[in-house]
Amino acid sequence: MQRLTAKISGYFTLIRPLNVLQGAVSAIITAFIMEKLPPFRDILLAIFIIGAFTAAGNSFNDYCDYKIDAINRPKRPIPSGKISRKEALVLTVVFFTLGWAVAMPLMSQTILIILTIATICLITYSLFLKSTALVGNMIVALILGLSFIFSAAVYGDIKRGFAPFTLAFLFTLIREIIKDMQDIKGDEKHGAKTFPIAFGQIKAARLVSFLSVLLIVIAVALFLTGVYGFLYGIVVGITVVPVLIFTIISINRDQSIKNCGKLSSLLKYDIFFGLLAICLGRF
Repeated sequence: MQRLTAKISGYFTLIRPLNVLQGAVSAIITAFIMEKLPPFRDILLAIFIIGAFTAAGNSFNDYCDYKIDAINRPKRPIPSGKISRKEALVLTVVFFTLGWAVAMPLMSQTILIILTIATICLITYSLFLKSTALVGNMIVALILGLSFIFSAAVYGDIKRGFAPFTLAFLFTLIREIIKDMQDIKGDEKHGAKTFPIAFGQIKAARLVSFLSVLLIVIAVALFLTGVYGFLYGIVVGITVVPVLIFTIISINRDQSIKNCGKLSSLLKYDIFFGLLAICLGRF
């Protein structure tokens, strides 16, 4: 019984449930910023498809990263022995298959293009691009941002997905660079060429600062130009902007692995307040 519980726990951890939840929330939020609330069926389908693709990508990432994870994250399912690499690969195939199968009733040229891009990005990121300076980070940010574009396409108005895509892209890119700063020892040992390794921790901190300022400007501009309403401005002003300012100050003072880990965790949870702000954007 204990082995079964450990196995289930390993599978659950493998797919990174917080990332899956974030994808599901993005589908729900996109529904709320549509001119009319989409049919409940379409919302459920969007949630399931995004969740399946996210789970597949996360499983495949762990399959490819088992050596680096043994150093940076030894408690992950594969290096800890809870899950084998073969099981992770099987889970990847299962989730990709489920995602494509459920998407068939919704299929259009636009949705086909989005899902094809997502599949290619998820696979090539883990195989080739993760260790490439900045490119890998941008691929991750693109994949997460595509959740909004995909959901908006499913709901029939893809243009409404562009603003949240931009916000999610920048927020994720900032966190991914900080995660690379946190993982610099393990990445360097395995020959990865991430931005912090290629250009140093200080320049990585400056890039994080630049992107954070850019995100603040865009987030505030969406409120001032009337794209999103009063409640959006309140939530962004209280929960998102202060966290980004704190991140800028903290990352420039301290680029240690410990501090980068704290900032990465802070941003991981703060993004949900950003999603809440977008959800309230129509009010």
